[in-house]
Amino acid sequence: MRARLKDLPVLLAIVLINLAAWMATKLIYDYATYSVVLNSLERVRNLQVQVNPQSQVIVAVIDTGIDETHPELKEHLWKNLGEVGYDSKGRLKSENGIDDDGNGFKDDVHGWDFTSSTSEVEDHHGHGTHIAGLVVGVSQFQVQQIADNSKIKLMVLKYYDPRRLNRDAADNTAKAIRYAVDNGAHIINYSSGGAEPSESERQAILYALKQNVLIVAAAGNDGLKLGTSKFYPASYRLPNVLSVANSDKNFNPVKSSNYSERFVDVAAYGHRLDSTLPHGKRGYMTGTSQATAVVSWMAAHLISSHPFQGNFVWVRNVLKNSGRLAKSWQGRTETGRVALPENLKLAIKNLNKPQKNL
Repeated sequence: MRARLKDLPVLLAIVLINLAAWMATKLIYDYATYSVVLNSLERVRNLQVQVNPQSQVIVAVIDTGIDETHPELKEHLWKNLGEVGYDSKGRLKSENGIDDDGNGFKDDVHGWDFTSSTSEVEDHHGHGTHIAGLVVGVSQFQVQQIADNSKIKLMVLKYYDPRRLNRDAADNTAKAIRYAVDNGAHIINYSSGGAEPSESERQAILYALKQNVLIVAAAGNDGLKLGTSKFYPASYRLPNVLSVANSDKNFNPVKSSNYSERFVDVAAYGHRLDSTLPHGKRGYMTGTSQATAVVSWMAAHLISSHPFQGNFVWVRNVLKNSGRLAKSWQGRTETGRVALPENLKLAIKNLNKPQKNL
């Protein structure tokens, strides 16, 4: 017994030596892992810094077209640089009938009309021009919050024309989504939808998902709870779709707005909003279409204001979680929040604060 007690310090020393060796190995491994993570984050940071600050944020508006000459919109039109200037024969690329940039579309300076397969994107309805105005922040309440909207550019993609039968609206939408992704859109605003699913539309949204493009979509104006009732693309429940319900300025649901704790992400102002109309006019409209455009406008400002903008999940989560909690929206959207520009400005301010080194 005495011999065993006598050997105890030796045994303990061996145990301590082995423990120290194990800890040293683990620390070396953890440090190596930590270094890899830091290096990866630094590479991402460097990449993001090169991308941002954005000289422009491109929002693709899939709608009924736009009044390209409207004084409040014409400076916001996206330009496809491959179709701008003169060709080798001295002709304007925008009018020469040639696909100068090889993207599969001729003379598509500001976008494309998928109802006529031309670059003429004139709005014969009014909805698209109204939505475009809200995307670039022309409504009075928007101007009061964020006066400088000069970075936001509108890629005009026309999927519907009241002069035509429009039997292929869903397929036109799918084509428009793919065009937006292929031509550099950061955000796609889709202030429309329908009760029937479309596989071509769903596949196009998945294509956008792979390319990290956020789609802000209307929840619909049927006053229904989505679930048994459907409204697509919100009802696809895809991760890059941010679906928007319609709130009045007292944070109450507008009766016509669809809602769902599962299929609708957030609410936003969309009741009697003033915006642009064809022929240089202005007017009021109400709907989840308008609320959707307001959220796209907010998303554009978020992307232009913070260097870590390359991940649509991050953009989506900030928009969803920075809004104001409203009792009347509990159980009617996933977040129970109303997206507000003043809340987003505060979120951006906090995000842009210098981070303390650990």
